Amino acid sequence: MSGSAYSRPFVNLEFAEQLVKKLYNFERISEIKELESFGDQNFYVRGHRRNTVQEQVASNFRSNDLEQEEYVLKVLNSNDSRHVDFVEAESAAMYFLRERGFPCPLLYPLAGGVDTKSLIRVPASPNAKYDANKSPETAEYKWCIVRLISFLPGQTGDSLKRKMSFENLFMVGKFIGSLSKAFQDFESPVSLSKSDRWCIENLLSLKSHVSFVKGEENKKLVCNVLDRFAAHVTPKICLLRQGTVHSDLTETNLLFDTSCGELRISGLIDFGDIRWSCFLFELATAVASFTKEDDVLASSGYFIDGYQAVFPLTDLEFELLYDVVCARLCQVFLITSEKEREFPNNEYAKKLQTDYLRKLKAWSSNSRDEVMSMWRKVEEYGQKLYSA
Repeated sequence: MSGSAYSRPFVNLEFAEQLVKKLYNFERISEIKELESFGDQNFYVRGHRRNTVQEQVASNFRSNDLEQEEYVLKVLNSNDSRHVDFVEAESAAMYFLRERGFPCPLLYPLAGGVDTKSLIRVPASPNAKYDANKSPETAEYKWCIVRLISFLPGQTGDSLKRKMSFENLFMVGKFIGSLSKAFQDFESPVSLSKSDRWCIENLLSLKSHVSFVKGEENKKLVCNVLDRFAAHVTPKICLLRQGTVHSDLTETNLLFDTSCGELRISGLIDFGDIRWSCFLFELATAVASFTKEDDVLASSGYFIDGYQAVFPLTDLEFELLYDVVCARLCQVFLITSEKEREFPNNEYAKKLQTDYLRKLKAWSSNSRDEVMSMWRKVEEYGQKLYSA
């Protein structure tokens, strides 16, 4: 969910099709469409591509074989494209997790090589002329990293909200706990120190965004969250466990298979915000996204219990979790409020803004003590499932 309003690329379908043909050996494309995204651009691609020599050796394909499969073309925003080291870390993390059984996408190499990324100029405004075969040196174009990954089938958690039972939420929490546990052993090829407005620890840097909030009651709500974070969380961040985190474990970045009559996690996607941060912030990000707003107490309790079944919280982490979840909700609401003002036609940002404000109000209607009391009550249920 990284990127800023000023760095998002403006690639249309024609330009995207030129890119995949030129960079990734596509000979025929049967379908291409843009997918929802906040700061980057992603395109679903179905078609035939010729395997590289390396892929032919690895998979024992004949040199004239063609694949008819599904892919995603990712065009990274120009701000994040300046940090190639983080893109390398993202690729390394996906490979690390795939080796350990996590359902992460596969990266494909460029035509005639082994590198999986290309830095090219892409349109930075809706009016730029589209031609992937040229590299125009104009202000209408910006340098962006382009990659091709495998398309993972499945439904997003967002589309399955009404089907998410408490048992399902426990299962998702357990999956994310497993991810935190696995990431303890991940050694990044580069430093993952990253400080931007999507770091929960930088929440207070968003104070100026309060001016984008509509309604005095909403402004009062946001300011209260900022004050509590400053008083209760900021002084203790240095005492929290830290490690590599995905940092954007939301309903849109976990995919589910429902073909067997029950929910099964089939995909973990979008590693663009990977960083070194607090494990507590990873959990809070997921809880903020997956919690049912009509029952924040119980739904969050089962989710957290699942996480603790694999990766138990420390006493301090448990104590701070309520305020950190509210901080995440506030963070997304403030950033999308700015985005909505600058780009009022961005429906994805508008939806996030509405959803996160509604959830923030639901959470704030319960005191920290009430929420923690409910979490302790549902712990007995979690204990019964720990061995599952």
